[in-house]
Amino acid sequence: MFCKNCGNQIDIDSIFCSYCGIKQSDVNKPILNEINHTGQAQPKTVNVNLSFGRKNTLNTILEINENKQPKYDFSYIKESEATVVGVLLLAVTIGFAISGPIMFNNYEKYRQIKVFTSIGAVVLRIIATLWVIEIAKRQNRKTIGWGTIAFFSPSIALIIIGQLKKLWLIIELDETLSKKQQISVLLEKAKKLFNVERYEESIAILNKIFENDNQNFDCIKLSGMANIQIHKYHEAYIEFDKLVNNNKYLDIAYFYLGNLKSIEGERLLAISYWLKAIEYGNEDAKRKLDQFHTFTGEYLLEHAQVIRKLDCKLNGSSIYFGDGKYAGGIKKIDDNENINSLTTRINSYINGIHIELDRAFKTTHIAISYFEIADIFFDEQNGFFELQLEDKNVLTIKYNQTNDYHKGLMHLCQRFNENTGKSAAASKFWTE
Repeated sequence: MFCKNCGNQIDIDSIFCSYCGIKQSDVNKPILNEINHTGQAQPKTVNVNLSFGRKNTLNTILEINENKQPKYDFSYIKESEATVVGVLLLAVTIGFAISGPIMFNNYEKYRQIKVFTSIGAVVLRIIATLWVIEIAKRQNRKTIGWGTIAFFSPSIALIIIGQLKKLWLIIELDETLSKKQQISVLLEKAKKLFNVERYEESIAILNKIFENDNQNFDCIKLSGMANIQIHKYHEAYIEFDKLVNNNKYLDIAYFYLGNLKSIEGERLLAISYWLKAIEYGNEDAKRKLDQFHTFTGEYLLEHAQVIRKLDCKLNGSSIYFGDGKYAGGIKKIDDNENINSLTTRINSYINGIHIELDRAFKTTHIAISYFEIADIFFDEQNGFFELQLEDKNVLTIKYNQTNDYHKGLMHLCQRFNENTGKSAAASKFWTE
């Protein structure tokens, strides 16, 4: 910097000029960081006084805008259950300390209990330590330090860490690496965060990569998949469309574009995307077409077709609702069956609902994909729920009012939302 009096160049941290001896004002010193009490970066005005031995001064105003990310991630919900467990452990420890040692008449029995108690205490410490380390990871804190504290004082560690906020992920670059190596390291971190369902942080790292390479198609693909998980469908669509326009990852891009269009209710366009995905070898798109194309609007199926449509074997266990009564809605059944004589069993799978209608020596299978459902409604007072289908049919099921049945309905609405992005009208009537 320069002396405000004589204009000679002096060290940046000088208090007095080494040439004329005049004390330097703080105004000449550059302001590097200035953060207000809320932790947000403020636009700063730096007055640079350049007086080169002349009476008139030249004031240059530099506007510096800094975008400093917040210290905490306020979307994080504190893990208070850890605090509750920590308090209970502390209370038990204090209780034993107050009550004093337990006396035994049989020394052998005392030794056995002492061994079991010691083993239990070590196991408890290990469990608490692993729990604290996992929470520390989720909060972006140092796991070694917290693990050490948890092992030697598990109750205190659980109490404290359960009340801490999540630190915002700090993205640090290793300047010793080349640009290509830095991007590779960051991409691996983003993938790891995606795999443990930390989608927002994965996207934050990917955005850091985009600052240096906005044509990295591995990052674009991962960012699109992460945005779908947090329901940022518009951003995801842009990213997968960019892949298509650049002929990259076409099997994945067309598949997810189909999913996004199905969420928007544009079924024909969704089908066209899935057909393109199949051309490039995407097996998931074939299963989607079974739900949307081959079987769209076809509810009465053979059992083997039900398995194919709902992907029952591939996607794991079902949610069993229990017995109910089919009350109408499928014209082919209503015209040919005495609906009052039909016993109804309902299973909810990941991709849809399987309804079995039983009468003597015959079982009729109804398979409905979640994407064939427009909405789900239920009347608690009269004990029935309705599946309002996209083709305007309304399938009605009467049921016994039990907590288990309500839980089944709640899970049904959750799966409906996960598949379609829509909230069922019925979901507002209960909490778990």
